[in-house]
Amino acid sequence: YVERLDYSNDTADAVEKGNLVQGTGLMDSSFTNGSYGYFGGGYSPSASARLSLVQRIDFSNDTADSVAKGPLTNTRSSGIAGGASASYGYFMNGYNAGTRVDRVDFSNDTATASPKGPMEMGRKYTTSAPTSVYGYLGGGGGTNPTDSTVVSRMDFSNDTSTATAKGPLTAH
Repeated sequence: YVERLDYSNDTADAVEKGNLVQGTGLMDSSFTNGSYGYFGGGYSPSASARLSLVQRIDFSNDTADSVAKGPLTNTRSSGIAGGASASYGYFMNGYNAGTRVDRVDFSNDTATASPKGPMEMGRKYTTSAPTSVYGYLGGGGGTNPTDSTVVSRMDFSNDTSTATAKGPLTAH
């Protein structure tokens, strides 16, 4: 399901809207370009598989079901981070993704996402705090315990360069 929270009455319960193309678990990445909301990856319990599916909801008709868009370059789930500039949306890291960054072109979102990046380290269970210029990732798990304190920054204006380490966070 897709549920909508009304910002003018954020104490009310969310309202159920259109359905996703495919129900997924471990899909915690999303971004928006103002007109559409994009969700990517996840895990399909019915197929016991990670997904490369990108799903898009239309904010102007939020009772309609989502539509499938171009896939990611590989399957991924669990802590994918998302962010967007004015023209592109980014899916970064995630379980089974290594240091991969996939870019969705808003002007042609039916094409397969383009590989970009990479991130400076692979990790899963991250969260993001993007701006229109940078995608910031924090937390998560990597190859050693201190990986969870690294803040990574992806520069959207130069999305083929390796993300840089920033931070760190004060705790795991």
